[in-house]
Amino acid sequence: MNLGVYVHVPFCRRACTYCDFYFSTRLANIEEIANCISKEWILRNEEISDCLIATIYFGGGTPSLLSPRHIESILKVLAGTNPIASDCEFTLEANPEDITEKTLEEWLRIGVNRLSIGLQSLHKPSLEWMRRGHSPDEGLQALKKAKAVGFKNISVDFIYALPHLSTDTVAEHLRRIVEEGPTHLSCYELTCEPRTAYAYQVKKGHLQPVPEAIAAEQFLMIKEILEHAGYVHYEISNYALPGFESKHNKRYWLGLPTVGLGPSAVSFNGSVRTYNVRHNTRYIQAIRQGKRLYEEERLTPSHLHNEFVMTRLRLKEGIPLRFYADTFGPRALENLNRVVSHWRPDLYERNTTGLRLTSQGLLLADHLAAELFVD
Repeated sequence: MNLGVYVHVPFCRRACTYCDFYFSTRLANIEEIANCISKEWILRNEEISDCLIATIYFGGGTPSLLSPRHIESILKVLAGTNPIASDCEFTLEANPEDITEKTLEEWLRIGVNRLSIGLQSLHKPSLEWMRRGHSPDEGLQALKKAKAVGFKNISVDFIYALPHLSTDTVAEHLRRIVEEGPTHLSCYELTCEPRTAYAYQVKKGHLQPVPEAIAAEQFLMIKEILEHAGYVHYEISNYALPGFESKHNKRYWLGLPTVGLGPSAVSFNGSVRTYNVRHNTRYIQAIRQGKRLYEEERLTPSHLHNEFVMTRLRLKEGIPLRFYADTFGPRALENLNRVVSHWRPDLYERNTTGLRLTSQGLLLADHLAAELFVD
């Protein structure tokens, strides 16, 4: 069996206005966390023995806050117990302010072969509102530096539906990023998540989210610009030049096994999902004692069905109907056919092998998927 390895680096220099991921701005125990991540892998060796590591992904938080020495140390521990595929995709998320020629060269030497840059926007006021640590020019320079040093696979994060930013301006900024030639773009709609500074501002009436109609307009505009530039819209928020789709993230969408290391990291073996404790100190204490602190969720057949529908409708290929019927049974396929028969024709496309959403359907992806859920 092969698996993906996700390493959660729970540190950031500052809290972004919109972010609800687990992190700490207290960097004092960053080395201890790095050491414990390696120890957690060893503790879990029994469940991952003989597995081939197909992808490695350092996410966060801000993984570029780790020194190359920390990253290399974790990688050596992984390779010391399990074989790593010769074509393993090794992704590191990095903020522009952490990207220098020296760090880029070190990351390449270690084996990082895919860089995900948190550029987010080219609008200075928006970057300041989001509390990002870089300017628009520094974001573009980070992309240029990565290419110059030799990274061949570079992804850029881009946020749309930002307050007070017109669709024309979003289009202008996106085209400017495309000119720099990233191989992959993740384009996320700004959402108002609970317990964030953005949610507080909305609650107090200081700010209003962008109307749904404007967000939809920007979604379709982004799709048009990127597809015209040669990018494949392979997942609802993700675009890639042919051959540069994210192998690691696709594992999540296809329900393939993944081991998550670090505080708040999530693991999945096909039927059971585990969630590491969301607390750095408690995580460290547990690992020091030779145990893992986590919660477990055993997915029922209906949960597995609903997650399958939700994730597959987000993908360009959609739901493979024969595989769907073989996995969930003919009655599930009958129910799917019945529900889909009531959908507007402009929301989906169907042939003998699959059911996929159109551009208009993707705007309603969550709602349409929910209509196919079973109890």
